[in-house]
Amino acid sequence: MHQKYDLLVDKGFRQRELMDKMIFFPKIHPGHQKHRSDYFMEWDYRQRVIHDRMWPPYMTVHLAKNANMGVWPPDLTKATSHMPGIINYPYNLLTGYHYNPPFGLDVPEGRYFNPYFDHMIIAMPPQLHDGMIEYDDGTPASAPQMAHDVSEYLQFVAKAKAPDQRVLVSMFMGISLFFYGVSYMFTKYHYVNTYSHRFEVYAVKNGGYKKFREKMFKTHKTPGNWLGQYA
Repeated sequence: MHQKYDLLVDKGFRQRELMDKMIFFPKIHPGHQKHRSDYFMEWDYRQRVIHDRMWPPYMTVHLAKNANMGVWPPDLTKATSHMPGIINYPYNLLTGYHYNPPFGLDVPEGRYFNPYFDHMIIAMPPQLHDGMIEYDDGTPASAPQMAHDVSEYLQFVAKAKAPDQRVLVSMFMGISLFFYGVSYMFTKYHYVNTYSHRFEVYAVKNGGYKKFREKMFKTHKTPGNWLGQYA
């Protein structure tokens, strides 16, 4: 499920500030509404609002390939939680273009070498350059700094709806203690009571308790031909 823009309210923007920034986003396509699962279709383009979802930029795989030199760009919404390296993966991917390809590896035209990408050949050009934006607090807008911010943002969006770790630990401990108590009651009272009935049944057989004790708690071999092997 795609998150909504109002997820960023009080996280990085105030509500009024975020509403004013929506005019810089491209207008929403009517085809985006097919993701809503309620079969509601709009008839024309319209400006995005903060209660819209963060739809992908392309409607189909074919549109994505046509806009990216025949390559389908992967979805990075879960890159910080499903890819090796977790939050380090998008950071290394965005800052790993400065390496030279090893000897014997030919990089096709329109492709780039990035050792952090699968097969090390990537069609996405470098996305971050020094001085692309200006930070309000005066932080230098270097490529590593912007890559760090992008990685943190992807991490926040991926885990925005995930339960807190303390909640998960509390739920696990509560369920474990509950079932431990149930298993303790079953073991202490139910099964012990069953075994006790079994002991009593054997004890009242012919021979009395002495014979029962000798057969149940035997600690030595019985002398003689007690199996009747040589009869």
